[in-house]
Amino acid sequence: MFSLVLFPTPLRARVYARHMASVDVAVIGAGVVGCAVARHLVAAGYSVVLLEAMSQPLCGASRGNSAMVHCGFDCTPGTLESVFVTRGHKLFRDFASACATRKVVLPWRPSGAIMLAMRPSDLTAITDSILPKARLNGVGSCRLLATRDAVVALEPNVSGNVVGGLHVPEEWSVDPFVLPMLWLAQACRLGATDSEDEKGRDMSVAFPQRKFQLRFQANVVGAERIDDSAGSGWRLTIRSRSSASDIDVDDAGERLFRSLSASSADRGAATVIAGSPSVRGDSSLQSTVRARLVINCAGLHGDKVDALLGAQGEQRGPAVVSGNVVDLATFRVVPRLGRFIAFDTAHSSLIRSHALLPLPTPKTKGIIVFKTVHGAVVSGPTAEDPDDVRPPQREIRSLLQQVAVEKVPKLASASIAWEYAGSRPATRTSSDYVLSQGLVVAAGCHAAAATARADATGWMTVAGVRSTGLTAAAALAESVAKAAGVFFAATPRMAVADLASNPVAGLPVDFDVLGAMPSDIRGRSAHPISAHAAVAKL
Repeated sequence: MFSLVLFPTPLRARVYARHMASVDVAVIGAGVVGCAVARHLVAAGYSVVLLEAMSQPLCGASRGNSAMVHCGFDCTPGTLESVFVTRGHKLFRDFASACATRKVVLPWRPSGAIMLAMRPSDLTAITDSILPKARLNGVGSCRLLATRDAVVALEPNVSGNVVGGLHVPEEWSVDPFVLPMLWLAQACRLGATDSEDEKGRDMSVAFPQRKFQLRFQANVVGAERIDDSAGSGWRLTIRSRSSASDIDVDDAGERLFRSLSASSADRGAATVIAGSPSVRGDSSLQSTVRARLVINCAGLHGDKVDALLGAQGEQRGPAVVSGNVVDLATFRVVPRLGRFIAFDTAHSSLIRSHALLPLPTPKTKGIIVFKTVHGAVVSGPTAEDPDDVRPPQREIRSLLQQVAVEKVPKLASASIAWEYAGSRPATRTSSDYVLSQGLVVAAGCHAAAATARADATGWMTVAGVRSTGLTAAAALAESVAKAAGVFFAATPRMAVADLASNPVAGLPVDFDVLGAMPSDIRGRSAHPISAHAAVAKL
């Protein structure tokens, strides 16, 4: 073990002594997809560094979703989204069941959803288009509600204009912060130097060095392909900025790792990085990480991270979108803003449980009125692209109230308690996910997750994952892990845990991830739905 080495640089630079200089896999982005990918890779036995440009996890696109686990009933059949959402829904069901058995705290509810028909033509569209699509996607539980009475039996307070709808019992609500934080906790615990496996064996015997590193404020500003005596891989240049108070730039990442991994006092030790970090100006630090495989899960900044490759990316192949080849050089993220409002908790009983859905448009699933797992009634999101004229918040607030009242008239007397917004990483290339060709080679296969393999260059991109990302993340991570297994076939790793047979591997009985987190990190990074859970009453 190496202990902390103090360089003759400011206090904020000392943390670099703890960074792993060389790893099997570098995952860029600690959103829901990045956390899920890190979990799968650490469980498979790889040494992993998770690099997040912000000062806490889950603070980009992951901080502004609608907290729903989708079943994929309305996905376009045959798309990557339909494949990974369908698989992700099953993986969530298995994970939630395992959490219940182990008494791990995961707030979720099989709430269901109803797509409301506000006019006879809507009911025709549901019958002729939406319901057949659900069946093609393998979602056989959807049921046509041919009359208003059938809808009212499920949700008594819907508008008198409702003429019918579609019941979707497998659309569920979940705490959108706790779920990915549990995945991150698994990565921390399974990657700790002295963690124990499910049979109580000391894993430090098999893994004498920590297998997982969590780094915040780690902005990837350079990527260089290398091939030398140590092997081939990538050298990532990381630039970090310290806070004005001279606190270690990565202190939050290290404290979060320590709090979640439940290891001994020396678990912060890791391989010392070769050489000291350079200091740029009075608050910017630069270091490098070497990785054999890089996974770009940067979400809203995925195109910018890919752009770092320049000509080096030409050999890794194009991307696959719905089975069609797309040039990654033209891949551009278009942040699509979604704004939400939440009503006061006195009106929570107006919705029994179901999310009330409109008919989707080619651009968006539309504005939903839903009840969070903590009991707040929320209306949103909007779908505002950068080229759109952005209405002021008061107009958006009025629009979201109007939509909510059209579905549930009694909400007209409810006041707005809080509001939030988030951007989804839509792309100009396609309405589907954008994945490296090396990651998905059978994207048109709907029956199961597509066969995966790694690019020879060791760089994979997972992008264009929008509103369904919370659901699809685990399935995407599963496929990434399969691809990594092929990439490292010549030098296989010993798995730490089998997530297929034990989805909650590494998590102790009665584990409460929010209770384990440092309060300041939890407060800064929690999704608004989670943050307001204390005041929302079921």
